[in-house]
Amino acid sequence: MITFESISLNFDDKILFENFNHKFEKGSKTLIYGNSGKGKSTLLRMILGFQSEYRGKISFNGTPLSPETINRVRSQCSYVSQDVDLPDDTVKNVIDSIFMLKANRKITPDYDLFNKMAKDFQLPTGLLTKPTSELSGGERQRTGLIIAFMLKRPVLLLDEPTSAVESSMKNTIVSKIMESNKTALIVSHDPEWRDSSEINILEI
Repeated sequence: MITFESISLNFDDKILFENFNHKFEKGSKTLIYGNSGKGKSTLLRMILGFQSEYRGKISFNGTPLSPETINRVRSQCSYVSQDVDLPDDTVKNVIDSIFMLKANRKITPDYDLFNKMAKDFQLPTGLLTKPTSELSGGERQRTGLIIAFMLKRPVLLLDEPTSAVESSMKNTIVSKIMESNKTALIVSHDPEWRDSSEINILEI
């Protein structure tokens, strides 16, 4: 589904990738693992077109990434960053604004799904009316994951999605991702991801 061919990238005179080749199959779950500064998050940014100064080719469903195709690729991906930068508003208003964006206008926000996942993720009652400024780091991460599922896109790009979550909740999140039919690329140092027998591990 997502193919990296002969990718080389230097950043600040440092080699991040040199002749890197890998294919992420449709429906696969891959943990991208390695020491800090090796380019794990950059790999996700390359798929989204936020890092384009590389040599080689990246393809999405057989179509090479380019300025002409990148918006179509982004519309197939839900990206959750480590910090989950949410605008300063209530959670519901933020979600409604996301679904008013041009790329999402044909999708109706499924608040039944939100409420179910919020319960599964042990988020507080009344979360939708809570200001985002009052959310803890772990609450922001779990909220970001729920929004990613609400968007119903086939690919999840997750950057340290459980770093601020309590240990008891990490396994719940891992199970939710692994049970989904989505293609998931997960950057994480948390051992709970490695414990899943069904996950592929890409060490870079």
